[in-house]
Amino acid sequence: MSRFSRREKFAICGRDRGLELWPLAALGGAVLIPAAIRAEDAGERADGLALVGQLLWRGAFYGAVDGFVLAALPIVIVYGAFDHARFSTRPVASKAGVVVAAFAATLAMTTVYHLGYSDFRSEKITKPLLGNPLWSIPTLATANPIGAPIAHAALHVTAVLRNEDSDTFLPPHY
Repeated sequence: MSRFSRREKFAICGRDRGLELWPLAALGGAVLIPAAIRAEDAGERADGLALVGQLLWRGAFYGAVDGFVLAALPIVIVYGAFDHARFSTRPVASKAGVVVAAFAATLAMTTVYHLGYSDFRSEKITKPLLGNPLWSIPTLATANPIGAPIAHAALHVTAVLRNEDSDTFLPPHY
């Protein structure tokens, strides 16, 4: 990802196209946190070192990887395919078309990924599809691949704190 970001001139830690990544990632996470709290009742959770392990593994690490695979990767692939380096010189309609294509790619990835789990082959699929725009906006708006993983990790950390047995937000899904 680092080599791709340098080649495509993405700013991993800072500004790109005049938009700040960190406030957008924080906003995405801030909106996802209450959504995760409202979506399920509170349940059991670990404490002590077990909670720290759950927060690091199922919350931060898995959440960030999930956000990368479901949102950042498809978005940067589409942006790269449409020559991101010349993005700022495109007409507004062309820019909008690329953003829509990138958003469609992340929705497709989220759908295919979740339908791979039998418990998401129901109305439950709507939850990740409704959450997708919230964790995708930081990367869509800034073309910075780290934004979606940050926002998505906030969702998973909240789920670990709220209910470690969540069958919506936390793996494993069977």
